[in-house]
Amino acid sequence: MNLDTFCADLGLDRTFHEEIAPAWDALTEDWTGGTPFFLAEDFFEENCPGCGGPPVEELRPGVRRVLGIVGTLPAAALLGHILYRGSFLLSPAVTFRSLPEELPCFGRDTGLFSLLVSLGAIPLMVKACETRGIPVEYAYAAKKWIGGTMIQYATGHDGAPGRALQFNWIRNYVDGKLFRIGRLEFLMHSCPDWLPAVYRNAEGRLRVLCRDGWGFRSDGSRTEDPALVVRRTRLKSDGMTVTGTPVAPDGTVGFDRETTLDLKSWSPLVSPWDLCPSIHIPGGEPMPFEAVKSSLMQAKEFFRRYFGRHVPLFCCASWILNPAWEELMPRSNMAAFRRECRALCSLYWGPSAGMIFLFGRKDVSPLELPARNTAQRAFQQAFRENRIVAGSLLVAADDVEKLGNGYYRRQGDD
Repeated sequence: MNLDTFCADLGLDRTFHEEIAPAWDALTEDWTGGTPFFLAEDFFEENCPGCGGPPVEELRPGVRRVLGIVGTLPAAALLGHILYRGSFLLSPAVTFRSLPEELPCFGRDTGLFSLLVSLGAIPLMVKACETRGIPVEYAYAAKKWIGGTMIQYATGHDGAPGRALQFNWIRNYVDGKLFRIGRLEFLMHSCPDWLPAVYRNAEGRLRVLCRDGWGFRSDGSRTEDPALVVRRTRLKSDGMTVTGTPVAPDGTVGFDRETTLDLKSWSPLVSPWDLCPSIHIPGGEPMPFEAVKSSLMQAKEFFRRYFGRHVPLFCCASWILNPAWEELMPRSNMAAFRRECRALCSLYWGPSAGMIFLFGRKDVSPLELPARNTAQRAFQQAFRENRIVAGSLLVAADDVEKLGNGYYRRQGDD
């Protein structure tokens, strides 16, 4: 089947045609004309349990409709093949950005087709663990992320089952870079460039300084858009001391003062080449701080045991860490997560940051959508008050066991 026929049979437009044309040969080179292994009812029945989301029996009728279409429309089977191959096997991965949210051949069942493709990655996730000597239970635990995305999808699609046609996050599991450890996920990478400069003294106290040249908006959140920058920070060192703009334990940036640290007493907590896994919070379950702390404690041992790496710190940047939630939802798990860890600078990601996770869509103003729970109502209020920003935090690995009762904030920054 050539690309023109493929797009015509599926009703896909010229934009999609042009996007995948350069990768077409690589996407189809091992295509035999059969149905991919993951587009089968027995594979669905075996692998869907444990993902979370709707019960299997509720999904089964729609899955059967999808498989019926795949069995009669060769282009639909080929689409499953190229999504699987391009998303999970080719390097670099193909992202398929121009696929429509609803495929003409599947209609409202498009999300279930996407679910089946997503489940196809599970054997690859298992292999990634086996190759590294990691128990396969970690691969099966990662399935819960799929269920979280199904809940989000239903919220934004009038209750339709399934998940969006997006597979880039799953690729991290396949590549052995992302692991679900307890309630949280941890993505492996070196020190990210959004982290500020972090110093520690012999007593274990932390001091945090903004990096040199960082730009900030008038509301105190960081931005890389020159048009929005109203002030920039400086960080300088003469070899004996380091001086810069401090960040308090609650994430507040002290623009009106500078802090100087004596390098005989204060040392960098992290080096650029250190392993600094970022924390990600999959949806679908509550996240009480006790579960967060447990995950962090398990993660310290996980990376030591299976990768032989010492982790100096864990970090997180997310809409969940918006400082506004501490005021608007003070009793929420989101506010507790930020409050109990070492908060850092706020980050401006645009006025819809996080909206897709709460409302399942971000193509309209959140004020146009019904607010059915506390988090949605808080988001709408923050939107009205122009307080939609992301937040960030870190936890020094040596401090994990001490967390609770505001450990970092009780330290102060003096």
